[in-house]
Amino acid sequence: NNTDCNDANANIHEAVRYYVDADRDGYGSTTTAMLCETTAPTGYSINNTDCDDENAAVHISHQFYVDADRDGYGSPETAMLCESTAPVGYATNNTDCNDKDATVSTPLQYFVDADLDGYGSTTTALVCSAVASPGFSTNNTDCNDANRSVHAPAQYYVDGDRDGYGSTATVMLCESTAPVGYVTNNTDCNDNDATAHATRQYYVDNDRDGYGSTATAMLCASSAPVGFSTNNTDCNDADATSYATKQYYVDGDRDGYGSTTTAMLCAATAPVGYSTNNTDCNDNDAAIYANCGPCKNAASLSTVNITTTSATMTWVANSNPAQWQVEYKSTNQGAKWVAVLLPGTVRSYTINGLKANQNYQWHIRAKCGTKWTGYSNTISFKTKATVLSGASINRVTLGVETEAQVLEVKVLPNPSTTYFTLLIRSSSDKILSLRIVDAVGRTVESRNGIAANSTQRVGHNYVPGVYFVQVRQDGKLVSLKLMKQAQ
Repeated sequence: NNTDCNDANANIHEAVRYYVDADRDGYGSTTTAMLCETTAPTGYSINNTDCDDENAAVHISHQFYVDADRDGYGSPETAMLCESTAPVGYATNNTDCNDKDATVSTPLQYFVDADLDGYGSTTTALVCSAVASPGFSTNNTDCNDANRSVHAPAQYYVDGDRDGYGSTATVMLCESTAPVGYVTNNTDCNDNDATAHATRQYYVDNDRDGYGSTATAMLCASSAPVGFSTNNTDCNDADATSYATKQYYVDGDRDGYGSTTTAMLCAATAPVGYSTNNTDCNDNDAAIYANCGPCKNAASLSTVNITTTSATMTWVANSNPAQWQVEYKSTNQGAKWVAVLLPGTVRSYTINGLKANQNYQWHIRAKCGTKWTGYSNTISFKTKATVLSGASINRVTLGVETEAQVLEVKVLPNPSTTYFTLLIRSSSDKILSLRIVDAVGRTVESRNGIAANSTQRVGHNYVPGVYFVQVRQDGKLVSLKLMKQAQ
């Protein structure tokens, strides 16, 4: 037969199937060839396991990682490729944290931006993004990551009294708006008083009577403090008793009685040359002022209602003088006159504290304008004697010697619009003291060393109101109520 394919090799007589190994790496492709060889010659292989017979560097598939964004970093997704090196779109690693973004492959540190204002907090986070995504920032400068309207501390002013106006004291706060106790202005002139924040104009009140002068002052106070006022109506800021002009009557002859001519003066009491009345019918003659008749001394003097310890002096006058002065004394050797000043309107006066069965005498004079008339003739009288029984002589005599002290005070006029005349009478010769208090007990005036059986004038400068006069002598006290009325 003629079936021997290689008659030179006794080991083979028929063709054998081999696989083409084009890249000659020892691994054949799927392409076959029938060769009369006992072993695979060069370019052929006995296997068909070469996945790429054109590349001698590879014959079996290798695992690669899909690199979709082609940044050289693969994703977790794998692929078996017959490649010796990773082709484009594949990588030998799976370290890409975001295979859709070629600009990033590994996580970057960012700062949490919870309020999405672009400013991060101090809290960090690893994010697979080349740029900070919403909710993250590249900085940690946000002082309040819960409020997107603020990220840096702002300067506020302390508002201690919480009136909405700040002091000059500052504080840095991470707030978009001023919290309670802080404001955005420093315009408060007194941060301890919520009622005042801006200076106000007041008027200087030097005499502290509640009425200001024209001098002004800018003060940080919601109400006028002591020494200042909200008005400038004081016509005399050096006198607390006078703040508004008053109408007085011109007293040309200065007799204390005014004419019908008026004048507005800033004075609490009528100054010299002016009067509170217009009763002078001849203001050119101080001797003529009332009833158009001359001022004369009293007439028709008499003593009535005589008792053992008292007597009433009476007289007659056609016109009212400015004042009466009565003097009386006993007829005993060395006795001194006791003077009593009385208003010009009275026509009688009762003497108390006299001794029984004693001779006395008295006279009177009138004050016309600023001058006194001479004293009248002296009038005498005798007090009644004490009637005693024989059995009681010693006892009564002792009683006379130890007679209780008599202290009497009369006020004329009361009420008054000008002043008060105090008629003080006492059975003792010891000196007295006088004290005037107002309705709340504050001392208004006090006098010491006052002679017994004297006349005192008070109240010229008193403001309208209630007062109490207290007269003391040797432990005895007399208190009377005074009523000062507005003119």
